[in-house]
Amino acid sequence: MKRLLTICVVAVLVLSMSGLAQAATLTVGPSIIDDYSTIQEAINAAAPYDTISVAGGTYTEYLIINKDGLTIQGAGIDKSIIDLAGLTPYWHYPGSSSFASRAGVLISGYGNLDEIVEGVTFKGFTVKNAGLNPPMTASGTHTGANDAAVLTDSSASFPVPNGLVGQWVHNYGDRDTDYKPARSYGLITANTSTTVAVTSLSGGIDNDWDAGDQYLITPYQEFHNSFWIHYRNYDGLRGIGIGNGKDILIQNCKITDSGYGGITTGYARLVGTHRYSENLTVDNCIITDHPTIGINIGNNVGPFTITNNTCERIKRLAYHDDTREYSGAGIQVSGTKNYGMASGLISGNTCKNNGYEGIIVDKYTDGVTVVNNTVTGHNLDEDGAGIFMYHYGHPEWCTNHIVMDNKVTGNHRGIIAYYASNCLIEGNNIETDSANWYAGPGIKLDHSNNIEVKKNHLHGVEGHSILVVYSETNTIHKNILNNNGRTGIYLYNSHENSVIDNVGNHNEYGIQVRFSNSNIIEGNRALASYEYDLYEEESTGNTWENNKYKTKNW
Repeated sequence: MKRLLTICVVAVLVLSMSGLAQAATLTVGPSIIDDYSTIQEAINAAAPYDTISVAGGTYTEYLIINKDGLTIQGAGIDKSIIDLAGLTPYWHYPGSSSFASRAGVLISGYGNLDEIVEGVTFKGFTVKNAGLNPPMTASGTHTGANDAAVLTDSSASFPVPNGLVGQWVHNYGDRDTDYKPARSYGLITANTSTTVAVTSLSGGIDNDWDAGDQYLITPYQEFHNSFWIHYRNYDGLRGIGIGNGKDILIQNCKITDSGYGGITTGYARLVGTHRYSENLTVDNCIITDHPTIGINIGNNVGPFTITNNTCERIKRLAYHDDTREYSGAGIQVSGTKNYGMASGLISGNTCKNNGYEGIIVDKYTDGVTVVNNTVTGHNLDEDGAGIFMYHYGHPEWCTNHIVMDNKVTGNHRGIIAYYASNCLIEGNNIETDSANWYAGPGIKLDHSNNIEVKKNHLHGVEGHSILVVYSETNTIHKNILNNNGRTGIYLYNSHENSVIDNVGNHNEYGIQVRFSNSNIIEGNRALASYEYDLYEEESTGNTWENNKYKTKNW
């Protein structure tokens, strides 16, 4: 009996230490029976591992979540709505240099002893209009010194006293031809609900701050030049941002019309040595109408999961790059150089009609599986693509990925491996729509090695079905390549590759090899090509065996 009593006491102590024994449910809503009327009040009052249940309604508030184990549960998409249109300030704690940590909903480890926020679940919400309110503009009242002014905005409603308004101030009455005005950095606070006093102003052509000049207060420096000129409603905010998060779940949410992107992750500003996130899950969310990114898992170490989401209409004109037409991607993932590579699952997502690319597997990634996604309509930019894997100059840092059973249609280019290695591209259904650009390829291997391309079905590709350039030791086998605009399989300046047991009919060329040596081309069927079934030029040491064809150029 004493032994049983001891066991029970130990169990109670373990539960108490874990915080589970004290876990409570707090309610938020308009009713008098609810515990709180705002979500942030409930977060501030909650203990770790509590649940916050949010009733249907519209909540006009920015949120910061920095307590472990919280579950914040809304009533569902388009029922519990966080609408941030027109709200200031734009961030939750000051940044460093010209940046700040800002998001509509910020989940951050900043301020915690271990610099990590862990085990947070956020689900059942719509988050919209984060940062779409334009930066403050006002006429300055000169105060007798060139480096100081009082700015007045009669339409503003700043939090006072000392409400944080911005971090940069720019004078558009004194700017050079590159839209670089006189400007100043510092934490800018309101002294009344409609006025802001700023000091230590300098720069511009004349270092001159005249009465009546148009002033602009912004969250960080970039907005002072051409970005704001082109996008006056852009304010760089994420709908949901995660910094130094671990074991975070974002589920059943809709994030729309933010100033930058939908859901982004990385490291928190102003932290010390822990500068990454880990084990993040985004599931069954709708992310639409952002200028830059839908879901971005960045600075991630170890596994992540991105499943069953829709990322649509993520796009803006790429004014800052003369070689590009549009920016905007549906899903992008990357790891870290110093702390570890990212790996994980991207499955069951729909990425469509974004400005640049559908799914990007970026730098410092090892072992990402991209499976059963639908990726379509990425043809606004000359370099647009459905699925893109790369780390420029370092294929060893974009490696061991699996791209399987995806539907990749209506994009300028289909699946691209650019400086990637040891990957599998299998069972994908690919066709292209190059719109007004050159005829894009279905699958392209560029500066990549040890890629296996097998059992893909390419049809209606306007360019080369499978294009291999400056790549070595890849295996291309058992693909079906019919009715494509250019060559079925084209090797250019690529060596020691194996092209085996592929079937191609009604392409411009069947298999074309140029400036490529020591490749094995064996057991392929290339028939009814409009030019040659087999074509070789300026190449040596290639092995052509047991191919079925009618025409060749030698």
